[in-house]
Amino acid sequence: MNDAPQRLRFPAGNLDPAGASASGLRVMLDASALLKRYASEAGHERVLDVFAQADVLLVAAHCQSEVAAALLRRRRDGCLSEAEFERVWAAARSDVADMVRVPLDDHVERFAFAAMEHEPPGRSQGESRSAPHAGFLDKPPGRSQGESRSAPHAGFLDKPPGRSQGESRSAPHAGFLDKPPGRSQGKSRSAPLRVTDALHVGSALAANVDLFVTADWRLVQIARAMGLPAECLDAAAQTNRKEAVTP
Repeated sequence: MNDAPQRLRFPAGNLDPAGASASGLRVMLDASALLKRYASEAGHERVLDVFAQADVLLVAAHCQSEVAAALLRRRRDGCLSEAEFERVWAAARSDVADMVRVPLDDHVERFAFAAMEHEPPGRSQGESRSAPHAGFLDKPPGRSQGESRSAPHAGFLDKPPGRSQGESRSAPHAGFLDKPPGRSQGKSRSAPLRVTDALHVGSALAANVDLFVTADWRLVQIARAMGLPAECLDAAAQTNRKEAVTP
């Protein structure tokens, strides 16, 4: 069964002004991508670039709840102190408040169902999905006058960098990790696609975004199979993909 609405196929790729809609570049991030905004790990700098370049940032209706669940799990596991949790959670809520939240409706659900039908085979051996771990930010974010989206900045910076004149979105910076953790080598992901992941893809398709950004290579495969331009922030997955297509 596949009664999802049809969407035109676009070539996969990064932000491209030539492919933007009339309202400018519309980019959706899933929870795994948004979490990298607050963590020093592979993909962090790319997320800062996305925030700087996109004209419209979107998230699925459940994205903030999924971010909260990830942060709460880190706090329970002792990876985040109470103070760190409060700072990062406040920054995430502030960012989401400035984004467009795609409502969960029948349109989104049909696309999500189609995404589950398009699910590719399990993760190949050695391919990892990194999890959000960070030296989290020392200072809570504050919005400067006239700035449309504030961002967390690390305590060690003398002067937090921001956009040049006329730009509205500053970017967070964090203390960097020596080695970002990920899935151990040899473990494969064979479980069915989670409903929450399918809803991210479904929301991106329903909103007809120009680019869908995630840290999950499997979601990138599904999105592209459905005609949605998608980018993976997982450096290990990107390396494996390049090796797979190299003659």
